[in-house]
Amino acid sequence: MLLISKSDENNDDNAPSKRLYRQEVWAAMKARFPQGSTSSNFVNRKIPLFPEAEQTAERLADTPEFKQAKTIKVNIDMAQEAVKLQVLKANKTLFVAPSQKSDYLYAKIKMPSSLEEIPFVQQRRIVKMLAGEDTYEELGIDQTEPLDMVVVGCVAVSERGQRIGKGNGYVDLEIAILVQLGVITPQTVIATTVADEQVYRELPADLFQRYDFTVDLIVTPTRIIRVQPRPEPRAIGIEWGLLSSRRLDVVRVLKKLKERLEAAGQQIELKDEDTDVESFRKRRTRGSESAGGGGQQQQQQERRRQQKNRRRRSTRNSTAGKEGKSGTEQEGNGAGGGGDESGEGGGSRMRRKRRYTRKPRRYSRRDSGEYGGSQDGSGQQQQDGGDGPQSQRQRPLKGSRPRRQNKSGGGSTNPAVAANGPNGQQQKQPRPPRQPKLQLQDSVRIRVSNMFSVPFKDFKDELRTRDCYPAKISQSRNGRCLLIFPKREDVPEQAQVDELLQKLADMSISVPQKNSAEPKEIRLKCELQSKSREFVEQDAASIASFANRAARKLQDISRKLGLGADSASAGATLEGAEEQQQQQQQPQQPEATNVDELLAEALAATQLAARAAKAAGVLTEKATQEVKPVLEAANLPAQLELLTNYGTEAFAAATKAEGAAEVATAVTPDADRSAKEQVVPAMVSATQAAALAAVNVAYATAKLLKEVPASTQLTIATITDATVERLYTALRKK
Repeated sequence: MLLISKSDENNDDNAPSKRLYRQEVWAAMKARFPQGSTSSNFVNRKIPLFPEAEQTAERLADTPEFKQAKTIKVNIDMAQEAVKLQVLKANKTLFVAPSQKSDYLYAKIKMPSSLEEIPFVQQRRIVKMLAGEDTYEELGIDQTEPLDMVVVGCVAVSERGQRIGKGNGYVDLEIAILVQLGVITPQTVIATTVADEQVYRELPADLFQRYDFTVDLIVTPTRIIRVQPRPEPRAIGIEWGLLSSRRLDVVRVLKKLKERLEAAGQQIELKDEDTDVESFRKRRTRGSESAGGGGQQQQQQERRRQQKNRRRRSTRNSTAGKEGKSGTEQEGNGAGGGGDESGEGGGSRMRRKRRYTRKPRRYSRRDSGEYGGSQDGSGQQQQDGGDGPQSQRQRPLKGSRPRRQNKSGGGSTNPAVAANGPNGQQQKQPRPPRQPKLQLQDSVRIRVSNMFSVPFKDFKDELRTRDCYPAKISQSRNGRCLLIFPKREDVPEQAQVDELLQKLADMSISVPQKNSAEPKEIRLKCELQSKSREFVEQDAASIASFANRAARKLQDISRKLGLGADSASAGATLEGAEEQQQQQQQPQQPEATNVDELLAEALAATQLAARAAKAAGVLTEKATQEVKPVLEAANLPAQLELLTNYGTEAFAAATKAEGAAEVATAVTPDADRSAKEQVVPAMVSATQAAALAAVNVAYATAKLLKEVPASTQLTIATITDATVERLYTALRKK
């Protein structure tokens, strides 16, 4: 615990200990989350998060103790975040921990005027004190208010109220401070919300000290446990004799409380030995000084570390200088051949040789013990030669670990050394296969754009602020990155997507400018990345691209089957098809291909074109609804009529493609080649019609959005009309 030394806890792995129970609970809770889930990051070395945390918080809110309480303090653990939201929902006063490294006692969340109007994501930011300074108020030891309920987190808890935390002891110290100040009274209920796996019938009493508090109410997803009878004393005040002076620098409210008690005449003595475990441990820096003479101690440790490194380099260089000598000469040098720190036996310390990056030598027959060497096992011909290629020291590649050499020449129990040849040389071992990276097949991918000048560190900090923890962030060079979230099993995929997009909405990052003191606000665009081989239903350009791709696929299949001239005349000419027209003028010869495979590919492309054409028609209806009031006010009915006509053509093209796909599906696999080829021209014509309709919709949508003010909120997107003309010139001519 935080209040005692590390050595005070039982370190025997076989005997019951708090550490043993923590490891048992963490292993059980981590197994409840799927592999790669971000929720599993809130298990090990923490108050474990469990899947039923929200249901357990609702169960706690239904208890009489919660309903009667007016002031409730909830700890900062992720497993109790849902409890904070229930406190706000019940219109009660919520207290949370103060900001880190502050000298306040706790923070009071200011109740919003109407909680229903605040988005759920913003509510979570409010209870985490991330929504701005106007949403909370930090209170000191002179502004205390009694609490009716305190909700804490546990790693393990017994039905008798015995509690085991994560091992830092901050909660024990916090409860002691609140008891000392009278904020926790005998009427205050100490509750906890845990999973069923965290509850034990009873824990060994010898694991707990007098300053370990107990809980009164335990709520799990399946039951409610009220500790009867309540242990006395349930919690005690601060044990100053167990705290060091450095602990007062970490928990700074203790320093203010100590000063107030000493001003009232109380004598407080802290322990002399500093054995506390703290989380805010400073990084070791060269030459850094700290209070209490700590800088001199760090300098001595730094000097000892440097001396140790020099001795290690001296020994390595001395050994490297003698590798070219024979084994007999090395034996004659005795123990002094390695050289010690004083230089005796090894001469003066050698300067470290410069290393050069060399390519690894390929394996040849010379690496084998059967080539040019003696077969009697003596190995004298190559090992003691000194001038042969085998006696040269093999330098490892830069940045790689050097292989361990077998200096004894044989008789080693190491299996890698036992595989040596007859002349005692260690053979090259194949590099172990690289472990495959975790592949997130079922995942939600959010694409973030406009990140050209945004520092990546600031972007990750903003993600943490918005409570977004992707399993992987894939960066690119074109101002974009991809956030990959594992797919959750407890909610539908669309609900998870909506929640993530709501968290990432209106994301902007301030970036300093070179020629101005005012930072530049960069607004990032976050959108769902479409899955492979699918289009974005709200993007007209994406729909047109996929429809055109399907039509080109059908033309390519028709050419392979020797039907290019007939099928091409049945429909429109695709964009970029000048070369295809030249190929069609030449006599087509069927290629030796599998007709069944080509027919399956043609069927899939036709179905894709049908879906794209139908999506284009739906997009026209959505665009008409969103911009109709604006265009009617501007007296521009022609654009609406044009878009409506193109939408009708898109639905007709989708119906045509679906009909061609049904005819192709009816062809049996045992049918002859001519029967299979007869359905291809109809699919070519249908996909080309679908591509033309989708391109027309993209063009009309682009024309329409030019007349709409930029302030209008739209859910559809497309490229400019000029870009449509440039990309789909041939189709637009038709």
